[in-house]
Amino acid sequence: MLLSVLSSNKIKGKCMFMRDIIIKMYTMRVLIFFSGMMWFCSNDTFSQFYDALEGETTIGTMGVVTAPLKIKNLSFTSHKIYSSEGNILGAGFIRIAWTVPPPRKIVDVKKKIGVINQILVLLDNGDVYLIKNPDGYPDVSQIGSFSVGGSTNWNEVIGDAIYVTSTYNVYVTRDTGATWQLDTVGLGANFSRPKRIALDSLQYVYLAHDNGLFKQHPDSNVWNKLTSFPHSSANGVFVDRTDKIFATSGSNLYYSTDYGATWTLNTTGLELSSITKFGDDAFGNVYATDGSKIFRSTGGTGTWTRIDAGITAIAVNPTTINSISGDSVLFAATSFGMFISADQGTTWASNNNGIQAENISGFAKLSNVSLSAMMPTNRYVANTSLGVFYNNSTETTWTKTYPVNGYSGGWNISRDGLGNLYIHTKISSKLTVFKSADGGLTWNADTTGLSATSGDVFIIDEQGNQHRATNSYGSSFYAKLYVKPYGGSWQIDTAGFISSNNNAANVMGSDRDGNIYVSGIYGGKKVWRRSAGGSWAVDSAGIPNYISYFDKVTSFPNGDMVAIQTYYLLQRNSTTERWAAVFIIQLIKEQIGRTPAWTVFMSINLYRMAIQHTH
Repeated sequence: MLLSVLSSNKIKGKCMFMRDIIIKMYTMRVLIFFSGMMWFCSNDTFSQFYDALEGETTIGTMGVVTAPLKIKNLSFTSHKIYSSEGNILGAGFIRIAWTVPPPRKIVDVKKKIGVINQILVLLDNGDVYLIKNPDGYPDVSQIGSFSVGGSTNWNEVIGDAIYVTSTYNVYVTRDTGATWQLDTVGLGANFSRPKRIALDSLQYVYLAHDNGLFKQHPDSNVWNKLTSFPHSSANGVFVDRTDKIFATSGSNLYYSTDYGATWTLNTTGLELSSITKFGDDAFGNVYATDGSKIFRSTGGTGTWTRIDAGITAIAVNPTTINSISGDSVLFAATSFGMFISADQGTTWASNNNGIQAENISGFAKLSNVSLSAMMPTNRYVANTSLGVFYNNSTETTWTKTYPVNGYSGGWNISRDGLGNLYIHTKISSKLTVFKSADGGLTWNADTTGLSATSGDVFIIDEQGNQHRATNSYGSSFYAKLYVKPYGGSWQIDTAGFISSNNNAANVMGSDRDGNIYVSGIYGGKKVWRRSAGGSWAVDSAGIPNYISYFDKVTSFPNGDMVAIQTYYLLQRNSTTERWAAVFIIQLIKEQIGRTPAWTVFMSINLYRMAIQHTH
């Protein structure tokens, strides 16, 4: 479908990522939302400024030796690998080294052991890539692909003999991907899980596993349980550059200086944290994280000291630590991007220069914003992993306006027809709404009365009315709809509607013409519609019997509605007031008046992946 085209060279101009909606049309622009991201293809001026929208969750970082005594840092997000060089504290991340083929995501990147300037990349479908010269002109080759059914997750890649771990299995290739073998002999019962994997300088492999801590000889395909390890299961393992081995089980952390023959408990200062990931540096320090805190120990044998206060001071909000690594400079990859420390974690600085925003959870365009009496302009407002930003089309940079201090991602952005913008998300399981009446420059809480309502389904229509619906299903949950008229208070909104148990909303939408739609599990009544000032009525004409409810809905400027459900795309004609299946290319043609210059290939398999990732 679209994904197969957008990954080819048939698309000219810029494409960017966004998630959650289906399709939106703006002048000279097509926004198509699929696969957990949005493909944006345009010839207008917004494309020129997208590269300047920075800030993305980073999931890993490492130093790569590119030549003797020369190290560059590589960091990676779900979709890109970045290379930095020169004065790390000043230069930042200056270049994209590689972009993953859409719609796939990166889950792990590791240095290939025993060679200079080569890395291994594991994707979320099990594909394995070898990249030579990642800091210069990358030579990329796929060396592995696994056809495994079910809900398999892929976790780690490591080695010279290359190991890959998944939900329940370990795989290995000893010929750089020419052949792969299942490598689970000795690990015990089926449906037990490998957790973390590590190698020492002699190429012995260590595996933290549900069934214990295991070790494998480099010339063997049998795992041997280290009975010296004090616990029957392990959840983390790491080998530092001096060949000290660290292993964890629950909140217990041990180290071994004799390749696993004996173990010493070292938990002083760890605050009962369950450590799963480690790193080290050129000064002999070892670092450990449980995903929310970072600890440092001299040599890994001294008392652990917590060192993430500097990150918390910058981020303000709770931060997820995805990895920690270092050499002369320490790097932390987090939910709020990269942080660096030049003093072994005593102080930290945010370092997101050049890391482009990918997963944009909200986007809005405002037309004819007056910066001065003589200068009307378009303004774009977007939410990245770091917060809410705006860009005026006369400018080349993006400015963060929320939060004023720290970072906060995951906000949805809505716009009414009165010139107001809204951001909304759940914080500590509670819906939170902010409103801006000045084009996204300032934001004020708009939560009065919201606590008396419930439900995760929430929209704001063109008249500034806020709508909320309950989405919990079961005999003890009653379907309810709420509305807050613009300038008014929250109230129940169930006139004509089924308000009973075993009913729940899945999605709401507005046609921008006064009509509100809700779709969910409502006793076979798939879609309901309410006109302004009217009562709710069933609006399922034309919907096939095999469609129970919609997953996403949006509107077109002519009042037509578009909905997506599992493998199907439907359009509601505002004139005939009936739903019907439709192809994406037809929708685009109707909205822009012509068939796009590029071809759209329909592929049910790609379509299936797209839909699964929009949930």
